[in-house]
Amino acid sequence: MSQSEMTLTDKWLEFYRRYLRDEIGELALSDEASLPVDLQEVFSYDRDLYEDIRDSPEQMREYAEEALRQYDLPADVSLTSPRVRFYNTNETHTYEVGAYSTGNNGSGGQVGELIGVTGQVNKRSKKRTRLVTAVYECLRCGTTTEIPQEGEDRQEPHECEGCERQGPFKLDTRRSTYVDDQQLRLQLPPEKAEGTSDENIDVTLEGDLVNSVEPGDRVNADVLLDLREKKDGSTLFQFVAEGQHLQVEESDFSEIEPSEKKLEQIHDIAEGRAVRGHHRQHCPVTPGARDAQARDRAAVVRRR
Repeated sequence: MSQSEMTLTDKWLEFYRRYLRDEIGELALSDEASLPVDLQEVFSYDRDLYEDIRDSPEQMREYAEEALRQYDLPADVSLTSPRVRFYNTNETHTYEVGAYSTGNNGSGGQVGELIGVTGQVNKRSKKRTRLVTAVYECLRCGTTTEIPQEGEDRQEPHECEGCERQGPFKLDTRRSTYVDDQQLRLQLPPEKAEGTSDENIDVTLEGDLVNSVEPGDRVNADVLLDLREKKDGSTLFQFVAEGQHLQVEESDFSEIEPSEKKLEQIHDIAEGRAVRGHHRQHCPVTPGARDAQARDRAAVVRRR
């Protein structure tokens, strides 16, 4: 079958067999809840499929997850509710916090697209448990009805599918399905803020992404970008995002060393010699502080 004749589900099945056979096998046998899909591998496989993901990420995720459900696995193994997470957006589509736009200026915006965002975690909320699919039981005839949930207000059946009466209904909490979620706020790191420290974006995390990063972490986040009213009925909107993948940037501050010039200045100060451009401040020094300073100078000299 040629690429042009393949359905989107067929393309995903072929992609999985070619690139993620082992990972899917491990997913089926583990407690992991999601399958990370490297966008650069998708690009290598089919550039059109890659562009479709960037332009319509939610729709393409549905196709990818349907293909994952159809993937051939041993008879005693199944993937009933797999989650696909796209990651590794290329640098062209990666932005610092606040650098994306709505596109109203004619430059082409990123709202509704899958993009990368780099920033620092300012804070995160507590983990919450959110209802995803509510199962209701009709108290008249016992018929159960599944209602997918959207937003924060719980949706109930309008009419029983069994007796065709309008309830009453009872939520079956044991048979309903839930997901953990969390809010994460990203901002520019201090050295890039330059007076714009209020620039931030709230990112919603679900499932295995919850509690995966800490405040202070610098992250590369693959997200679905969206807009939300600042309050109901307002004409003011703010950027928000749904997290797909988080990569913490590795940084080892122990590797940061002062320059030779700085070391020489430290050594001269420790020896009591004047340093050009350095003005000693005259202030009262307690005996305890004087002893501590002497110990610090001795430690610096020993290191030299």
